[in-house]
Order: sequence, then C-alpha cells, then structure tokens
Amino acid sequence: MKTLLSPQIVFAVTALLNLIHGCMLIFGTESMYRDMAPGMSEEAITMSATELQVAAAFNFFLAIVLFSCRNPKFPDVKNVLVGTGVGFFCIAILVFKHMSSYLDYPGLQPPFFMVIVMIIIGIWPIFAGLKGEKYQLD
Repeated sequence: MKTLLSPQIVFAVTALLNLIHGCMLIFGTESMYRDMAPGMSEEAITMSATELQVAAAFNFFLAIVLFSCRNPKFPDVKNVLVGTGVGFFCIAILVFKHMSSYLDYPGLQPPFFMVIVMIIIGIWPIFAGLKGEKYQLD
C-alpha cells in the first residue's frame, strides 16, 4: 500500500501513461483513420492526424509536468495529486460522451472499459493526495 499511494509512484505511472498515449497519437493516427474510416480523403486524414498530434503534445507536456512533480513532499504535492485525479475524471466524462455520441459509427466509439480505466486512474491520485501522506516514500 505504501508504494501504491506514494506521490512518486503515482506521478511516474501517470507520466508514463501520458507518454505512451502521446506516442500512440503521434505514430498511429493516420493508420487509425484509414482503418476506422476507409472512405476518408487524404486531406481529411492529414488534417485529423495533425489535430491528434497537437493533442499528443499536450500529453507530452503533462507527462513532463507530472514526472517533475515526483520529488515534492506533502503537503505541497497534495493539490497536484487531487488536480490530476480530477483531470482524469474529466477525461472519463469525455470518453463517456464519445461513447454515446457516435451510436451510428461504432468504429469511432471508445470501448466501455476505457471509462472504467479513467475512473480508476482518477481515483488513484485523489486517494493518494488525501491519504498518501502517511505512505510517502523517503
């Protein structure tokens, strides 16, 4: 339990997840669009891929910020942990919205388990922020 609730581990894992997601957006967008929407024009694919690559830059930015937050101690790190969790809840809401918005286009819908994953990832830093001070690694 001490390891799971330490800010160092929470920030390192969430930073790694953001780096992986950013890399997926950078390197997999054009092939993803070709598979999901085979009738898309090259211009539309390029434009959509460019937008996702901009989103990937935000993933890299967040990963760098979270990785940089590994060393602060409580109580300084508490707000960043809780804010990170709230941010993941916002992502979960957006994933749920996309699941219900594209009923006629199942290829565009994220899988339901993604909502569950985002909620779990959101609970983790909030719980670590509220209860993790006694579990902080030295």
